Amino acid sequence: MKNKKYVQLSILLLLQFMIWGSWYVTTGTYLLQTLHFSGREVGLVYGAMSVAAFISPIFVGFITDKYFSASKVLAFLHLGGSICLVAMYSFTDFNVFYPLTLLYAVLYLPTFALSSSYVLQQLEDPSKQFPGVRVWGSIGWIIAGNIVGLLSWEKTANPLLLSASLSLILGVYALFLPKVPSIEGKSSNSIKEFFSVEIIQLFKQRDFLVFMISLTLLYAIPIAYYYSFVNNFLTTIQVKNAAGWMSIGQITEILVMLLLPFFLRHFSFKWVVFTGLFLWGARYGIFAYAAENPGIQLVWLPAILVHGFAYVFTGLAGQLYIDEKAPRHLRNTAQSIITFAMQGMGTLFGTYFAGWMVERNVTASGDYNWTNIWIFPTVAGIALSLFFLLLFKQKEKQEQRLPNN
Repeated sequence: MKNKKYVQLSILLLLQFMIWGSWYVTTGTYLLQTLHFSGREVGLVYGAMSVAAFISPIFVGFITDKYFSASKVLAFLHLGGSICLVAMYSFTDFNVFYPLTLLYAVLYLPTFALSSSYVLQQLEDPSKQFPGVRVWGSIGWIIAGNIVGLLSWEKTANPLLLSASLSLILGVYALFLPKVPSIEGKSSNSIKEFFSVEIIQLFKQRDFLVFMISLTLLYAIPIAYYYSFVNNFLTTIQVKNAAGWMSIGQITEILVMLLLPFFLRHFSFKWVVFTGLFLWGARYGIFAYAAENPGIQLVWLPAILVHGFAYVFTGLAGQLYIDEKAPRHLRNTAQSIITFAMQGMGTLFGTYFAGWMVERNVTASGDYNWTNIWIFPTVAGIALSLFFLLLFKQKEKQEQRLPNN
């Protein structure tokens, strides 16, 4: 890969994840502690992404495969998203804030699949080269988290304004990205392409179906808790610069991401994903222990440190798996499918359920019973990992790794 292309793609993912990392982790704390939204309302706000995932990724993935270049669509979505974020910064009433969040989600959510697909289509060897580019997304998240934490913005609306500024920058930047050459393939001028024979055939494969179910359920329970309530939990037990501490998870994410080709080369894809799923559950057990023993310094830190393994071994490995399995001319659509499954069906249920669980565990003094809150995602994550381990079958050794294309 040429240096110029590497820099272009790296900046794209750096900004993509800085936008998300600026507001997504700490807004739950702002909503709960400053605006005094209920747990259910916070769950609904975080579930806005999932509501949007039922519509926008499918439609945007289709029109990008069919009619417009990914770079131009990215520019439009991020510029529109910047306007929405400024509006979210300005309003504090739930009845206004939630619809604005939903509109922003419709614009922002498809950019995950689009940016990933845009990068993957320009790599000669995605399974080896993608982690080296995707790592800049994690760096962007770390930078954003530390800015918010060091400036003590966790209980303020300032992260939304920071995210709006970054969204404006990326929108302008995307206008100048080179157009990816169109990919020839069997296609029709109809939305029915999303339900094409090639896509349906993917779901008829046992392993593919088990994998998609596993990732959908992963986002339904364990991941929904992490982004919505972990920052609030850490601030509740008096962890200073909680956003900065949470960004350590992205540091481990970078290290694991760079080592992902090694893991996929020396271990089966099945065991890599199983490990990631298991760690999503186990980390909440650590949080539950920390809730019972808040006086023990840094007892919660191991749950942050394993984030890299949990996220990369499921989310990033999944993107590579989808890219390898999907027909080349339908890769934008295929990446949209994984977004729809994980951040749509999974997160819709998960964020609402997590908010409901938090609200049910408010004590008479107004505090939260964090031990009870963390027990359920612990059990769910570990059970899910066993479900995947038992049902995901790989018949031949050469199928246990992603190919080098």
